Amino acid sequence: MIQQGQITAEEGAQLFEALSPPPRVEEEIYPRDERPVKKSYQIHIRITDLETEREKVNFRMPLNLIEVGTHMGARLAHEEIKLEEITAAAQAGVEGKVMNIVDEEERERIEIFIETGLVR
Repeated sequence: MIQQGQITAEEGAQLFEALSPPPRVEEEIYPRDERPVKKSYQIHIRITDLETEREKVNFRMPLNLIEVGTHMGARLAHEEIKLEEITAAAQAGVEGKVMNIVDEEERERIEIFIETGLVR
């Protein structure tokens, strides 16, 4: 546009500046290694067919969503699953398998684990 005489050099510089992305400003509240670390809890539910040993269900979700998850999947609301016990176990620092239920009527095994991880 400048070479064709449509705009002046000064106008070209202004146009170039307007079209350029703004300089990237990175502001961190904490330096990368000093950010607070929290322990996160997940519930891991695995349902296995007793005859074939094939997994029917295998999923993880944050422990604080356990009640929502059981309402969404009523199939997981087995009478032997005590939400209060799972939550209490997590608060006590228990990790690993917390429940192992064999449902002979449905011919399946329900295993519930508490897993932890660190998040920043």
